[in-house]
Amino acid sequence: MKVLFVTHTTQWIGPNVSLLHLIRHLPPRFEAEVVYPGSGSLVAHLAELGTRGHSMRSLTKQSIPRLWLLMRRRGVDLVYGNSASGVSKNALIAAKAARIPFVYHLREMAGAAGWRKTAFLKYADALIAVSMATANSYRPYCRRAPVVVHNGLEMANFVADRCAARRRLAGLAEIPVTELGHVLVHVGNLYRRKGQLDAVRAFESLAAKYPGSVLILFGRTDRDAAYTARVRQISERLGLAPRVVLVGMREDLPLLLPGADLYLHTAVRDPHPRSVIEAMASQLPAVAYATDGVSETVVDGETGFLVEVGDVAALARAASRLLRDIELRRRFGAQARRIVSDRFTAERTAEGVCAVLDEVLS
Repeated sequence: MKVLFVTHTTQWIGPNVSLLHLIRHLPPRFEAEVVYPGSGSLVAHLAELGTRGHSMRSLTKQSIPRLWLLMRRRGVDLVYGNSASGVSKNALIAAKAARIPFVYHLREMAGAAGWRKTAFLKYADALIAVSMATANSYRPYCRRAPVVVHNGLEMANFVADRCAARRRLAGLAEIPVTELGHVLVHVGNLYRRKGQLDAVRAFESLAAKYPGSVLILFGRTDRDAAYTARVRQISERLGLAPRVVLVGMREDLPLLLPGADLYLHTAVRDPHPRSVIEAMASQLPAVAYATDGVSETVVDGETGFLVEVGDVAALARAASRLLRDIELRRRFGAQARRIVSDRFTAERTAEGVCAVLDEVLS
């Protein structure tokens, strides 16, 4: 059965990483093709998988006739929207015109979603949500309840040597590895929802207690230039600039995360962040805001600590408790990896998604 996956961007972002994992683990009964706007890093990764891709100049509503024609020419059996974006909506319209079933994968929180974003959900043949929190946020707009399938990752990618990873982190921080203290990492594109300012403010008290410690922020810095500038300004004002390192987004996080001591996650809303399970797979304890899918992933008191959203002082206290107790960090880290291995693997995610696709196609 041929499935046409539709994605709204070719950039290296969580939904596309999830898409690549899914395609890699599709059973032989499915044949995947992907349509996307323009070009980007996704294209090369699809080529590595041997997956046929279709590039269009854009996937706006003007592209609906071209999408319809592509579906008909390629003999598509099912269309899969990789998010609840407008691009997926346009693909749904084309699929319905071609009398082809359509599945939405909801990877964002509904938030204050307006009718333009949600009115078409009721026409989907099935809905998949990355967390119970995501499913519940969309439930008022849906004819049928979304099926929850958590994100998963390739465990085999997260086996990097800690010493080698630590040397790489020291290089990013431009600090000799012999002088490097505790390393805290935060992963997420820099914009307000991800809350990097709170991470910097929590790090202020930690930096004074733990000499040589650094906070490394991974994530694109061009999504919200004003917010990125604010993060830099606050870091400088607090005297932390040399120890708060912004390194942009990296595709080699599995080779870097094991060298850290602690993972911070300060998003105020987050459906089911891939970065959290990547950190857990790297045996990092997490200190995170208890929000949405994060609360379905981090086990408070077993793999890390969850604190109330916005409570920077509690964030710092929880982080300090872990930084001063290496045995606690090791115990939490080991348990975190076990939980990912049991619940959040790419194979498990593919099984859940394929069960939905089979049901729709039957």
